[in-house]
Amino acid sequence: MITNLFSVDLEDWFTPLHLTRDLSDDILRSNEIRIEKSTLKLLELLDIKQVKATFFVLGWIAKELPDLIKEISSRGHEIASHSYSHKILTLMSKEEFKKEIQLSLEAIDKAIGKPVKGFRAPCFSVTNKNLWVFDVLKENGFIYDSSIFPFGDYPNEARNQKDNNFFKLKNGLIEFPIKAIYLGGVTIPLGGGGYFRLYPYSFFKKKALELNSKSEILNFYIHPWEIDEDQPKLNINPLAKFKHYINLDKTYSRLEKLLSDFHFTSFEDYCSIFIR
Repeated sequence: MITNLFSVDLEDWFTPLHLTRDLSDDILRSNEIRIEKSTLKLLELLDIKQVKATFFVLGWIAKELPDLIKEISSRGHEIASHSYSHKILTLMSKEEFKKEIQLSLEAIDKAIGKPVKGFRAPCFSVTNKNLWVFDVLKENGFIYDSSIFPFGDYPNEARNQKDNNFFKLKNGLIEFPIKAIYLGGVTIPLGGGGYFRLYPYSFFKKKALELNSKSEILNFYIHPWEIDEDQPKLNINPLAKFKHYINLDKTYSRLEKLLSDFHFTSFEDYCSIFIR
């Protein structure tokens, strides 16, 4: 059986709505923090299914809720970085990103005191225009990255890779890109998040099985807020509303099926087993 990757982007329900700016203290105070309940529910499911996952943690959550990060780590899951504020990286300078990484690592270290090996950019926002992200990660001791989403202006280094499960970047970082599949001449993502909620589960399972049949792994991700169907419903533009709220009531049951139908592990464990 193919071993796939399971990850959780640890961010709260309102985080995706503030992608163009830092999550200031005012924003945090003006929104209800709901992440603990949904994360604990997700942890219980992972325990039942005996799956170890990687949690890409926002630094501000590690700072504000260190006990939650300790709980995740105590259950054997890997803690990685998802930046500090969730501002997309294409809107940052290199120096701003360095500060984000430092704040993120400091917050995680205070929470669990363990080294951080992995990183995922908010909204997979690494393109050909900000390849310095990889250098900053290398300078800060990261071993792997999972920020490449195979659409638009994604890094040339990731194109036409013979092995698209993972590959080494020029600076030595291991890259785990999100998968894309081809359907009717169109490229569509097969990773998780909103796409997992949008596609019928039967379709998602079929395409994931096709990947595994070719010895390709499913690099799956989910957010705790995606199993929180009672979260506040904001008056936002119709497209954003559709993307954020569609099928929230179905996500948990689909996750139960996914974790039964496929074999998963964390990035850390995958690297220790399959990468030398």
